[in-house]
Amino acid sequence: MVSAVATRVLEALGETFVRRAGALLEPLVDGLTDPLADVDELLQPTERGWARGLDLEETPIPGWIGAATGTKVPGGLTLEQQRDFVRDRATWRRGSPQAIKGAVAQLLTGTRRVDLFERDGSPWHMRIRTYAAETAVSITEAELIAAAASQKPVGITVDVEVAPGATFDHFTAEHTTFDDFASAYETFDEASAHVPEEGTIP
Repeated sequence: MVSAVATRVLEALGETFVRRAGALLEPLVDGLTDPLADVDELLQPTERGWARGLDLEETPIPGWIGAATGTKVPGGLTLEQQRDFVRDRATWRRGSPQAIKGAVAQLLTGTRRVDLFERDGSPWHMRIRTYAAETAVSITEAELIAAAASQKPVGITVDVEVAPGATFDHFTAEHTTFDDFASAYETFDEASAHVPEEGTIP
C-alpha cells in the first residue's frame, strides 16, 4: 500500500510510463516520497478550506500555530489542551487579566477558576490563586508561575497560591443559616474542597 503522495506521483507519470518501468517503480516512488508524507498531510485542505496544518481544529501540531502567532505552548498538555491554550491566549490580549488567567487555567481541571489580584502589595506585583480541587498535585508552583509569566506585562512579578477551598467569608455570605449550609454539602470534606463560583466572595 503506497502513500497518498506516491499515488499522486504515479498517476502523474501516466499509465504507459508506469507499465513500462516495471514492478520496481512503485516501491521506488513510495520510498522517495515517504519523507514528504507528513508535510503533505498538513497541506491537505480541511472542510473549512484551510490547510490542515493551519486549521487549529484539525492540526496535529497546535503548538506550531501557537509559536507562529506568538504563543508558546507549555509541555505536558494533551492535544485538546494545546488547542484550548492557543485559542484562549490570543496575541492581542497579551498582558490582560483574561490572558493571564486563561494561561493558568489550561493547567487546571473542573471549572478552572483562577483568581487574579493585581497591585498585590505594590503596583508591580500580582498574586494568582487556584484551588486544590482543580489543581493536580503534579502541577508545581513553578509551572503555575511560568504560565502566568508567559502573558503578564514586563516588569510585573507573580506569586501563586493553591487555596484548599472556599473561605469562611464565602460560606457566610452564600449561606445565611447553618441549616442552609448543611443542606448544600453532605460532608465536611465536600465543603472544604468547594471552589467558589465566579463573582462570589472567594
